[in-house]
Amino acid sequence: MLATLRARRSIRAWQDRPVPRELLERILDAAIWAPSADNLQPWRFIVLQGARKQELAALLRRFVDGLQPGLNPVLWVHRVGLRRMAGMIERAPAVITAWATFKPEDAALRLVARGDLTPLFT
Repeated sequence: MLATLRARRSIRAWQDRPVPRELLERILDAAIWAPSADNLQPWRFIVLQGARKQELAALLRRFVDGLQPGLNPVLWVHRVGLRRMAGMIERAPAVITAWATFKPEDAALRLVARGDLTPLFT
């Protein structure tokens, strides 16, 4: 596993050709089997290509344009990187987005079920 982690690359220049559906399905199949707390796998994946991918990039740019330094200083600092990410989304042949909903009450219930109330009172 360490060899795999060391050999991995982050490619930010893509070939101008579509990603075969079979390859996207293999990637998604691997993703849905990733381990999660309590084996819940609470995520969902959306594959964006073509016009939908361009819409995501435009949405991200509008979000960045609306940032103000006083309202969210952390995002303000990262606005250049977020704008660069919009360009990467536009150029990529496909974008896989991961979505998950986590409710604080679900986490609290799991802690109670385990008998560990410490995080609730610290």
